[in-house]
Amino acid sequence: MDTDQGLVINTQESAKPLPLVEDRTIQKTLTLSAIVGIIFFTVSGGPFGLEDTIGGAGPGVGLLLILLTPLIWGLPVALMSAELGTAIPAQGGYYVWVKKALGPLGGFTVGSWAWMATWFDMALYPVLFVSYLSFFFPIFGETGDPLIRKSLMVVMIWVLALWNMRGSKSVGGSTQVLGVILLIPFIAIILIALWTLLTKGVPYNPFQPFIPEGASFSAALTGGLLVVMWNYMGWEGTSTVAGEMKNPRRDYPLSLAIAMPLIVAVYFIPTFCALMLVGTEGIEWTAGAWAIIAGKVGGVWLGYAMGFAGLVSAIGLFMGRLMVGSRIPFVMGRDGFLPNFIQKQNLHGAPWVSLAICATIYSVIAVVFDDFALLASFVVFFYGGVLTLEFAALFILRLKQPELERPFKIPGGWPVLILLLVLPLSVLAIAIYSQIADSDSLNSVMVAVVLMVSAPLLYPVAAWWKRKNNIPDADALDD
Repeated sequence: MDTDQGLVINTQESAKPLPLVEDRTIQKTLTLSAIVGIIFFTVSGGPFGLEDTIGGAGPGVGLLLILLTPLIWGLPVALMSAELGTAIPAQGGYYVWVKKALGPLGGFTVGSWAWMATWFDMALYPVLFVSYLSFFFPIFGETGDPLIRKSLMVVMIWVLALWNMRGSKSVGGSTQVLGVILLIPFIAIILIALWTLLTKGVPYNPFQPFIPEGASFSAALTGGLLVVMWNYMGWEGTSTVAGEMKNPRRDYPLSLAIAMPLIVAVYFIPTFCALMLVGTEGIEWTAGAWAIIAGKVGGVWLGYAMGFAGLVSAIGLFMGRLMVGSRIPFVMGRDGFLPNFIQKQNLHGAPWVSLAICATIYSVIAVVFDDFALLASFVVFFYGGVLTLEFAALFILRLKQPELERPFKIPGGWPVLILLLVLPLSVLAIAIYSQIADSDSLNSVMVAVVLMVSAPLLYPVAAWWKRKNNIPDADALDD
């Protein structure tokens, strides 16, 4: 056994065979760079969508949240994903992990919650898309015709669903190109900030005001927490396409290690520079604000470039998350919990029926809900349930199957595992409590709770359907 910087890597000297990677006519096309690109767009997509963190928490608290949240929220999930994703690198990712640890009921529940989370999560990106398009064409803004605005959202969803039907290789390659394009105007802001710092000093203190005027520290903290949590969610999402990775045991943990500091830097540095250059006075830090900020920093040309980058970010986020999200109903159909036809794949290896069903649901949600903060709060609730079951799988598999080969293993034993569980769940509890305490959010909380409870209650029906069709449990470790 070799150790490197505290990470435990099992070598070929072990006599125990590694579990086979599940391969059911699934095309393995994803390279390391493609996986990094997909993670970037399933978790981040650039600082777009982060504006409400500054608007709700204030510059000082907002910048601290951007730096600290990945340590207590993102890193534990990334480490958990690296261990389980290399031990069980199966198509379906966390659905398979939880099913292996908790049985079919656990798998069905986590799959249902994860899929429900995508219903609301995927409606966020059409909102971002039209928000940035309104910078060029005001008719698509909130003051424009709502029918035109919502129709464009639906068109965006289906165009990108059709692109996803070209397969994971096409999506992975596209995310790399889109990532470079969207970062260009942020790099320009950073360069302008450096030049200003050297020639004129600091126009504004980026940490002032520390909290919004008239707000308490606790109100500022909860005001930005949900949004920043949403911006750091999705580290385990790429595990659902592990079966499409060329070398998942090597590339998956490595891609997480590359993506984590990259995303933190992409969030913090441009936001810090923008606050230093323009502050908050006269600027409403909310979804769509980056184009206005860029215009103030570098003139009209940079504002238009940032508006275009916002469109690119929304496209990349939707495209990447649609790919990983569509694999959940696909593998649930394989296991017999959903109708068999949902497994159908086209010549590119894409689950086209699952993609079409997902796009239909996302279109309905996007038309019904058009509130960014409300959609983000729904997502955090569902993701909290998914995260709890994923960590339960990590603990149970350590107890029940200590002999399971883990090419990547979280160091530190049980104390570290317990700490990694407590940190994100504590943040989640604070966020949920703030939602429950907010009377304006109580209705959305009740809707989320009802939908979450419905999943385990529907399990007997799904299990009956499975027995009726004589479909055995598929287990990645026994293939």
